[in-house]
Amino acid sequence: MYLKQISIAITLFALAFAAPGLMAQQGGQPAPGYGGEQPTPQAEIDDAVIDRVATAMVEVRSIQQDFSKQLENVSDNEQARALQTEAQEEMVAAVQQAGLSVQEYNNVVERMNQDPQLRQEVIERAESIQ
Repeated sequence: MYLKQISIAITLFALAFAAPGLMAQQGGQPAPGYGGEQPTPQAEIDDAVIDRVATAMVEVRSIQQDFSKQLENVSDNEQARALQTEAQEEMVAAVQQAGLSVQEYNNVVERMNQDPQLRQEVIERAESIQ
């Protein structure tokens, strides 16, 4: 469980750096059922969005693991940066393929950090996908 929380934090961190330039590319369109607004503690996130976040999270985690292995063998900073950029692009693509914008994904992940029930629900759905 603790490792999954770390993974969530890393995912949020990684996508936060990729988001500004890539949000402009994707047009910032909200996913159906979410509306794209910043979630508040009272806001309800529908099941379809939770499913999309869980799907994206599984893919993002897989990408992180793959690129972490590749980075272990890199000693050149420029090559490491290139790998990080490639990983971020793949993570953004995974989030978009799940039907979310990066902003929506990050908003839900941020909300998960504040809402243990939501966090548990997303983690359970992600585990059922794996």
